[in-house]
Amino acid sequence: CLCTIPAEVCSVFGGVKWPVVMYAANPATAQVPIAEQPALLQRLAGMAAEPKNTFLVSNPYAQAQFEYQLGINFPAIRVHGLYTGVSRHEGPFARGSEFLVYDRANPLFARVLEALRRYSVPDADTRLPSAFVHISDTDRKYTTFAEFGAVVFAPGDVEQMAFYEFYSMNIPVFVPADPGRFMWPRLRGVSEESCGEYESWLGTWQMKFKDIGEVTLRISCDGKVSRLTSKGDVASQGQLRSLRLLDSLGMSHCAVLAAVDKRSEHPETLKLRLRALREYMNVAHLKGGGSPCVG
Repeated sequence: CLCTIPAEVCSVFGGVKWPVVMYAANPATAQVPIAEQPALLQRLAGMAAEPKNTFLVSNPYAQAQFEYQLGINFPAIRVHGLYTGVSRHEGPFARGSEFLVYDRANPLFARVLEALRRYSVPDADTRLPSAFVHISDTDRKYTTFAEFGAVVFAPGDVEQMAFYEFYSMNIPVFVPADPGRFMWPRLRGVSEESCGEYESWLGTWQMKFKDIGEVTLRISCDGKVSRLTSKGDVASQGQLRSLRLLDSLGMSHCAVLAAVDKRSEHPETLKLRLRALREYMNVAHLKGGGSPCVG
């Protein structure tokens, strides 16, 4: 089953036997009455924990929003707006000194910006646009948008396709710096702390190699990788690093674990390539010279 926004629709499939794939853009509780939000968050968290289901989001902000609400860091796959067929690099910039204002609510914000511009007295080092123009004052064609010097983007919610359209057209985009206006209720009991990009790596992992036997790795919130001894002490340590490209085995990260104490039961240096999935981790142990983070 494939579902998207609102996320409440996805919760309807909680009892089905088939895999559920959610591709979400807006917050989990968008368009949901306040009284029903805690129950919805509980259902979504339960569905996300099932191995048969895959929950994805369309941007890092939505990723952070769902992590804030559910305590789970979902993979993010961005949307593309390449269908516009327009690029600002191609010109001409007939209105290059003007700024377009994208605000779906109404033109008021654009009118305020224009009034402030008209009555401002900039110093010699300040360069202002010659006008702020609301989208309703244009023909709303992509070719027209590409003629402006920049876009002042006032998002009505976390995700709007117009942002990807402007971005793909290579137009400079100004967006609000304060994310507070988009914060939504969270699942009760979710920790305030976040591991960000290392959320899916966090924990203790056990594996077995033919040449060196069993290996226990502990990965912390900051991406630090520690090999543990049989007593739980740290034998060697290193740092997760992203590979520039996935290798032929699909590995995404690398780490070189150097011995903390040469007298420990594991004095050798470990050269690893790793990939973290939902319930398990793939690890390749590289032998010989060279770095696992190169090539």
